[in-house]
Amino acid sequence: MQTIAFDLLRLFLGPMSAAPRGIDRVDLGYALHLFRNRSINCLGVLPTPFGPRVYDRDFVLQFEPFFDRMWGESVDPSADPVFADLNRALTTDWRPPDPSFEWKPVAGRLPIVWRYNQMLWSTPWSFGRGLSALPQECTYLNIGQIGLGQPRQLAWLRRRPDIRPVFMLHDVIPLTHPEVVSAGNIAIHERILATAMDYARGLLVPSEAAKASIVKTLQDRRARPFAVEAVPLPINEIFTSKTSPELGLAARPYFLICGSIEIRKNHMLLLRVWQRLQQRLGDRTPMLVIAGAPGFGGQGLLDFIAAHPAIRPHVVFALNMSTAGIRDAMAAARAVLMPSFAEGFGLPPVEALSTGTPAVLSDIDAHRESSEGYGIFLDPNDVDGWTDAVLRLIEDDAALAALRAKIADFRPTTWDSHIAQVLAILKDMG
Repeated sequence: MQTIAFDLLRLFLGPMSAAPRGIDRVDLGYALHLFRNRSINCLGVLPTPFGPRVYDRDFVLQFEPFFDRMWGESVDPSADPVFADLNRALTTDWRPPDPSFEWKPVAGRLPIVWRYNQMLWSTPWSFGRGLSALPQECTYLNIGQIGLGQPRQLAWLRRRPDIRPVFMLHDVIPLTHPEVVSAGNIAIHERILATAMDYARGLLVPSEAAKASIVKTLQDRRARPFAVEAVPLPINEIFTSKTSPELGLAARPYFLICGSIEIRKNHMLLLRVWQRLQQRLGDRTPMLVIAGAPGFGGQGLLDFIAAHPAIRPHVVFALNMSTAGIRDAMAAARAVLMPSFAEGFGLPPVEALSTGTPAVLSDIDAHRESSEGYGIFLDPNDVDGWTDAVLRLIEDDAALAALRAKIADFRPTTWDSHIAQVLAILKDMG
């Protein structure tokens, strides 16, 4: 029987986030699908101050209800305060807050310390077992990537050379596009890559586009040869389920950008587009919904909006919205807009297309690959082109209907097919 030792660190750090990022969803999805799979022997590995501890299947699965409650993975969107606020903003005579507002915690979301208390007290805790609990020749699988930035946490692999380490490296954007990330992120990614070069038997990467940049980066650093396999990421099943979004969401035309609010995602281009739309359309300007969590350079958006108050009534932030809320917000949007400068894969375009919503995307390899060509592709620096695309989607209902009919044929990667592909790859890497 195939044995996998799954790294639990990102899950253990999950309560630090009020809502999951894409990488959190992927890591949680892997954990649930692997630990539920009785055809493999799946054990959890968690680095601790006392060394790595090993946990069995049942111990890990008992945390599933906690993550479901904490992140609202299956909650009705109407129970999400962020989604409720967004619905009001799109259905009433909404007035934006004062231009000097700052990022604020989401009402109804518990602070970090309380989320950790809930995790520790809602489930029986265990000190686990030592490394001897890991069978010989098993595969150590690290999807969350966090531990790779702290090499000492993986030093135990030197004591168990029989174990086959396989890591998922989501991208090397901080090394190939340092201008759009923080200096700290660059330093962390250097350590992540160095750790992978030291230990990896193989790497999983989310796309052929990511593979090309990762392989080149490894070659530039004269890394020893090891397998690098591209496996397209699956999406949460909720995005493929039938949904009837709140009628209010569709009452006012709006567009959605989803993801970390940071320079790499190129939100600033959309603010410039909305500045032009407001000058042309006035009160008929559609809403721009910015969903995500603040990241590197996010304050620049607030500064831009404060300096251009005419667009304020047409821009609303939905910080840390639940997965179900994002699904419904996507389903009722005119389109999802993703003008990113760089991506390793790009989950939001796949999620949008899966709900039947058009995706207007930066013309980069990762977006063309993940969307399977179903997107509308534009230069991420072309303000005129993006403005024209938004105007067409507002003013030409027939074209919008034809686009929706076309993307009805889009089929995302499912978790079952993804995990089956990964298990086959892990066997080959053995």
